[in-house]
Amino acid sequence: MRHESFTVDGPVKLVVRAPAGTVEVETADVSEATIELQPKDAGSQKAVDDAVVELRPGGRRPELVVDVVHGLRIGGRRGPKLSIIVGRGPSLRIPIRVPHGSSLDIATESADVTGSGRFDDVDVRSASGDVRLEVVEGEASVKSVSGDVLIDSVAGEASVNSVSGDMVVGSIASTGSLHTVSGDIEVRESLSSLHLKTISGDARVASATEGEVTMQSVSGDLTLGLRSGSKLWVDARSTSGKTTSELQLGDEPPADKDGPLVELRAKSISGDISVVRAG
Repeated sequence: MRHESFTVDGPVKLVVRAPAGTVEVETADVSEATIELQPKDAGSQKAVDDAVVELRPGGRRPELVVDVVHGLRIGGRRGPKLSIIVGRGPSLRIPIRVPHGSSLDIATESADVTGSGRFDDVDVRSASGDVRLEVVEGEASVKSVSGDVLIDSVAGEASVNSVSGDMVVGSIASTGSLHTVSGDIEVRESLSSLHLKTISGDARVASATEGEVTMQSVSGDLTLGLRSGSKLWVDARSTSGKTTSELQLGDEPPADKDGPLVELRAKSISGDISVVRAG
């Protein structure tokens, strides 16, 4: 195992490149960033030993770099950068602690990614690893092939794309776009406009408050829960599936302008479309 620590005076930008293993990021009220590189098998020890770990001066903030593939430079768009660049082959467990409000830029092949605490902007790309994040105070962008995605809350815009992985987002305060092919989609609370698209997976919004909600599927079922106090206008069409509602629906937007309005546009080929009261 290798342990490194660096004094920092505020949030950093954390950039991780890890093909296999786990990346475990935790934010805390700290003035020190800590990193551990732990080999998960005997063949990965050399990658730990050879890694270049250093604190570099930056513009507005310092740049914290952990480079396991020497000579490869990965930059970030904004703020300080913590770069963990792991070549093909090594499987590492990488626990990291950074100050609250740090941002993430993580790319993995099969490593699972967990983020505990409060983050600014988040950009995570994974092939088969699962992604689990707690509080994202900025924007969130997550792309996965077969890994599952779970995010507790996003204050900014959210963009989540997957092929076969399932995705669950606890709450989205701004606009959201969630797309998958065969995975299921669940948004537990939406406070703004939302676009959900799936081919064979189901898509569910447990509670929608206002904004335009677009839901599309081929064979998956679509469900929208309307929050109490919000009004609803619906344009729902399913070729062979059933369309049901616990609420009274109209063909025109409500004339009463008081209160938030949810405009649902739902389209499916063989899946069912349901409108329910939010629990």
